[in-house]
Amino acid sequence: MRKLFFLILQCFFISLAMGQQINGKILDSDKNPIPYCNVVILSSPDSTFIQGVVTDDTGSFSLTNNGKAQKILRISCLGYETLYIHCAEGSIGTLILPSSSVQLAETLITAGRKVHKMRNGNIVTDIANSSLGKEHKTLDILKKIPGMTTSQGKLEVFGFGEPIVYIDNKKVNNKNEISMLDPQNIKEVELLTNPGAKYDASGKAILKITTLHKNDGWNIKIDLTATQSRKFSDESNLAVAYRKKGLTVSGLYNFSDYRMRTKQDLLYSLQDKSVLWKYDDLLRTGYAGKQHNYQVGFDYSITKNQSIGIQYSGMHSPIKSKANSVQNVFQDGNELTQIMAKSQYNTTADHNLVNLFYIGKFSKKLTLNANVDYVKNKNNQNQIVEENTEENNNEVNIASKTNSKLEAAKIELDYTVASKSTLTAGVEFNKIDIDGWLENPDNAVKSTQFRNKENKQAYYLMYNTNLGNYVLNAGCRYEIDNSKMDDLLDPENNIHRDYHNWFPSLSISKTFNSIQSSLSYSIRTTRPAFSRLNSNTYYDNRYVLQIGNPKLQPELSHNIQLLLTYKTLILKFGYSYIKDFINSVLSSQDNVIINSWKNYDNTQFFRGNMSYTKTVGCWNSTLSASISIPRFNIEYEGKKYNNNTPRFYAQLNNYLTLPKDFTVSVDYMYNNGGSIGIYKYKPYSSFNFGVQKSCFNDKLNIGFNVNDIFRTMVYKYDSRLDNIHFHQKEDQDEQNFSFSIVYRLNKIKSKYRGSGAAQDDIKRLN
Repeated sequence: MRKLFFLILQCFFISLAMGQQINGKILDSDKNPIPYCNVVILSSPDSTFIQGVVTDDTGSFSLTNNGKAQKILRISCLGYETLYIHCAEGSIGTLILPSSSVQLAETLITAGRKVHKMRNGNIVTDIANSSLGKEHKTLDILKKIPGMTTSQGKLEVFGFGEPIVYIDNKKVNNKNEISMLDPQNIKEVELLTNPGAKYDASGKAILKITTLHKNDGWNIKIDLTATQSRKFSDESNLAVAYRKKGLTVSGLYNFSDYRMRTKQDLLYSLQDKSVLWKYDDLLRTGYAGKQHNYQVGFDYSITKNQSIGIQYSGMHSPIKSKANSVQNVFQDGNELTQIMAKSQYNTTADHNLVNLFYIGKFSKKLTLNANVDYVKNKNNQNQIVEENTEENNNEVNIASKTNSKLEAAKIELDYTVASKSTLTAGVEFNKIDIDGWLENPDNAVKSTQFRNKENKQAYYLMYNTNLGNYVLNAGCRYEIDNSKMDDLLDPENNIHRDYHNWFPSLSISKTFNSIQSSLSYSIRTTRPAFSRLNSNTYYDNRYVLQIGNPKLQPELSHNIQLLLTYKTLILKFGYSYIKDFINSVLSSQDNVIINSWKNYDNTQFFRGNMSYTKTVGCWNSTLSASISIPRFNIEYEGKKYNNNTPRFYAQLNNYLTLPKDFTVSVDYMYNNGGSIGIYKYKPYSSFNFGVQKSCFNDKLNIGFNVNDIFRTMVYKYDSRLDNIHFHQKEDQDEQNFSFSIVYRLNKIKSKYRGSGAAQDDIKRLN
């Protein structure tokens, strides 16, 4: 900490010691700020380049003018006229940059902005000024961000797993919050694959969505979507907001009736001493889940510099799932028995979240942001399994219930030390209580009753400064975590732990003419989900069980990342070393397969990512490619087994903007599979097509999409671990045809400004 303090202090004095500052702000003709505008100092006699920067989100910039001689300031941005002015030092005030357009025949062509840019070592995607803003679904936008992909129906940052998603600094608790967001109201999306000390240390990757500013008056959005896969599904959204004189009242309601039919073929080979067991299982599942999401928010600006607000979010979801399976059991190649099984799951989930916030700007330099969260969740599940063989019939009844509660608070202070230097300090407190039980009167699995409690404190400090062409961001986070897991039926299984961890981060960015670069380092952690930190046993069939592991430890990772951008080309390279790596484990007991989780000693990842965007006339195309090379060793049949097959994916997204307000999208994705933890995947791919039509000045939008046209999103993977060889083929029913209608009145979305107090732990409750 002393070294970090002296580093920050030194950077502070360097920033003060450098030459006189030239400050200003760049706006467009509508008085909106122009971010990423190039501002360059040229020498007055010969126009030699001296120094340059880009404007920030507010259109502001600051340059160091060494010497008193007058110099030329060149201000340029794609899509705008270039401006030249003479200056010496001090503030040049606010400048208006007129738009640049060229008349060709009867077609007006306006220069476009860069879609993907670098900011503070992260990739920022401009949605509002690109073809991505024409999508009907926000999830369709996110999976086209460079470095993003989908795996088994879930959004994934390639090589990092599922990201933590924020909308206007407020953490998303379930994917329906994303689907309720209107794509045309998204300003930009920022992907952080090496987050700093400001964020909870558990986030490997963070996706920040920023919406557009709000307008006075009514804002209404209604959209309906019908989807046909093997089953028919539908979804509807209603968003209403009213704003006047600093007061904003908003409400959202989303209803989805999602149905699907999946196919799974599983094969377990178990070498138990001298006997070879094989379990060949054909599983067909029908899923029907309804979900009601609702949200009410109140946001009021007391003065120009002070705002308060409260928001309530709720979710009620009844889910029914039925499965039929045929399992053939072989012993040393001879069929021992065949099990015909029917299972039924009835699950009800209720989630409730209340957030209160206060934002106060006490001077030009000091801002305070405070948030308080209260979360209460309930999950009930009943499982009935009927198993029939020639020898006997068996029925298993399992009931489980989990109640969880979280109370959290977060306070953050931002202080502007100098014109381009800021100091951020924050403190977080949260308390988690979870009670649960599982009952099985048939004694097929062990009944349990448990209580989890966790108290966490976090303190962080970050310093950001702009030193000419360099941007330095240094920070450190200190977390104290006290956790207790009490087995109420067997106190000998109680586990109490205390963690005290430092999480430093450092990022250095530099601009070399047209090349932007950033090198960063951080230490992060991944805490196991609470659903894995219990001793519950989940029944698949009499030969396959899933159990939790209350002894799981958090994993710790060291991460290095290099990011380079040149025009529309983006290159990213990274390395991670992970200690106590959390992953699946397969084991056996009395010829029964047990699926669980464990901490492996360590693993390593080497990563590379590339994206390139090209626009020619009405055609816009982005090519993205990523590779992840793991270093992960396990044991199979008493020998070391290296599950190190590199993972690779390539994605090509194309947009065609046609006359009469038609837009056509054509996308292709290929993934070679590769190694993920203990599993090795086979290749899979997806080809998608969509067409959209805008009517009535873009108030009404109609869209038709076909996803996975050739049904190639079928996952095949296997694992070799200990004395078990496992194969699975999984068809998640991802081929579908959808038709959507969206109506908007006063399109700009109301923006709630609360950021939440315990976002990572809220995710662990789900």
